[in-house]
Amino acid sequence: MAIGPPRKPFDWSKLDAILQYGAKLTDAADIMDVHPDTLSKKIKATHKMSYPEYRDKKMSKVRVGLAQKQVEVAMAGNVSMLIWLGKNWLGQSDTPPLKDEEQNELEFV
Repeated sequence: MAIGPPRKPFDWSKLDAILQYGAKLTDAADIMDVHPDTLSKKIKATHKMSYPEYRDKKMSKVRVGLAQKQVEVAMAGNVSMLIWLGKNWLGQSDTPPLKDEEQNELEFV
């Protein structure tokens, strides 16, 4: 026979809604009104993964949706987004890479 108040049911849909925005463990635990260790253990027992793994899984739809929207905005002609995507996704830069001889000169100065 258990001693203490009855356990309240755990609201997985509430947790999933919180995690889609990348909540830290302490923030999610606070909102769910449980100790961070309890939340981690519950995720491990139910889903066989760590808190960061579970959070990343729940963030996947938001990450893909954001990427889709960024590409749409860029392709519609938003120059700032085109530049941002070029730099962050394509590795483009405002300054061209130094030629080998220029790099060597800088190293010996």
